[in-house]
Amino acid sequence: MTTVGSQEAEGAILSAGLSPRWRRVLTVLFFVLLAAVTYMTVTPRSAVTDDGLRIADRIAAALLGDPTLGDKLAHFSAYAALGFTAALAGPARRRLWAVVLLALYGALLEGVQRLGGVRTMDVWDGVANAAGAGVGTAAALAALFLAGAASGRRR
Repeated sequence: MTTVGSQEAEGAILSAGLSPRWRRVLTVLFFVLLAAVTYMTVTPRSAVTDDGLRIADRIAAALLGDPTLGDKLAHFSAYAALGFTAALAGPARRRLWAVVLLALYGALLEGVQRLGGVRTMDVWDGVANAAGAGVGTAAALAALFLAGAASGRRR
């Protein structure tokens, strides 16, 4: 059951926005991140990728107690960054689509890995991608809500 207050809050989150200049900057950043994620997902592992995964392994060991979760943490983080930038850059009425589209894109890339023979497909990578996109989008919506609430208090 939705209350009037929660509907108003949801409307405030979805209608809050950034200046056109910041939206352009975030759009460019989104596409740079998308290109980097796509490239790293479908090409053979390199020294740069291995260095990044070593860092992710250390973070996973510190935060989760299991360094083998570093790869999933890397997937989660990459898609969280994509979800965050997509939700901030996109039109207000389409912000929630960022989660769905990024989750589908992540699943598609995992499937491409299976076809390419360069990397191996992992369903759990797809789950980490979708979870990251969801958390990144939620963080963007929370930031917009807080920014809107803060600007409302200044008036």
